[in-house]
Amino acid sequence: MRTEKDVIVAAFDLYFEGLSVRKARRQLANILRVKVSQMTIWKWIIKYSKLAKEFVDSLKLENIGGNWHVDETTVRCYERFEK
Repeated sequence: MRTEKDVIVAAFDLYFEGLSVRKARRQLANILRVKVSQMTIWKWIIKYSKLAKEFVDSLKLENIGGNWHVDETTVRCYERFEK
């Protein structure tokens, strides 16, 4: 990647905190002084959401204890965006 990972993580976080892609782009420009396009941020969201899903699907929950703490955060991955 040509962009620093901290910028990508910030864009991802802003988007999943409820900001639109346009507002996330604006915040990256204002706070981190990084200029990226809305399409670039959208492509990061698609790419890294898919990778996160693959990672979570690979986890085996057999070796964990009896107490579970659950967070209600969800990440939706739509088939129509996959190539």
